[in-house]
Amino acid sequence: MIDCDLEKNTAYIIASKKSDRKYLEELKNIYNDKNIYLKDKDALVCKDSYVFNPIKYMNGLLHSLNASTEIYENTLVYDVKKKGNRYLVKTMGGDIKCEKIVFAGFYPYFLFPMVFPFNVDLEKSYVSAVKVNKQELTNGITYDKPTMSYRYYKNYLIRLGETHNLGLSFKPQEKFTNLVNNKKIDYLWSNTDIMTIDGMPYAGKIKKNMYILTGYNTWGMAGSSIASKIVSDEIQGKKNIYSKLFDPKRSMGIYRLIEWGKDTLTNLVAYIGGMVCKSDKVRYKKGFAELTLKDGSKHVVKRKCPHLGCGLVYNEVEKTWDCPCHASRFDIDGKVIVGPSKYDISVKRSNNK
Repeated sequence: MIDCDLEKNTAYIIASKKSDRKYLEELKNIYNDKNIYLKDKDALVCKDSYVFNPIKYMNGLLHSLNASTEIYENTLVYDVKKKGNRYLVKTMGGDIKCEKIVFAGFYPYFLFPMVFPFNVDLEKSYVSAVKVNKQELTNGITYDKPTMSYRYYKNYLIRLGETHNLGLSFKPQEKFTNLVNNKKIDYLWSNTDIMTIDGMPYAGKIKKNMYILTGYNTWGMAGSSIASKIVSDEIQGKKNIYSKLFDPKRSMGIYRLIEWGKDTLTNLVAYIGGMVCKSDKVRYKKGFAELTLKDGSKHVVKRKCPHLGCGLVYNEVEKTWDCPCHASRFDIDGKVIVGPSKYDISVKRSNNK
């Protein structure tokens, strides 16, 4: 048993517009379960739903591992090479040799073998948490986009909204402002999710002894459990009934061609937008950006993402440099926080006056 604050909830899928109602009716008919019903045609209600704390869940899985299992935390992988029948994993802390390798991170740094940027979209969302007097045992999400959702955790109400394709908006400050709507908020942050062409995760082999786990389409808490079981079974030579459904190389026919064209255009818009979008708080000059904070400290960085050269956008709320093409993020001094970039954009340490 893993202690992860698991609790029973009533879940709502909400029709944010009238045209969504027919889809909720279709979902109800598919489920054909007495615990799932329509409420006033505007929400599909599931009384047998559960929520939990994913960090506590992960820690529980970690502690359930065999004592001989080696765990390397805070270790950046910057290259993987094939050496005979084994892989050589290059990290900032040294080399690791292994027979099989699983890429289970957010967004793989490599382009091949999946041509990854053209097989997924990236969706950005904005999240707030505010203290409340009473926790309700409910959670909800809108059926259609832009996605809005909520859940409670202990004495906090967590709300998500203002979702958009990462490469089609370059002003995070406006999104945060719209989400908050002049209300007092305790915490604010943003999140990026990988959205696949057909809405199903990628989980399985991409080449000999190399596997991938990604693309959960905002449903990582549930999807990752199924996906990890698929890869675990494949490594052990076991059959899994969901392997074909989640296969990273599955055929998607005409939809793939349509998405490739759309994603190519989106990446082009993001590339140009990142170059021309500027913040009033930043001074730009010859490929560099200088940020001056209220305390007078100056922070200078290169303005180009090391991954594929996209321009970076300054996020005033979270004090980060964000890539609108593939979601790499860097702190104000240029240290990489989230990949796929393997390298920093640092120029020099901040100069405090």
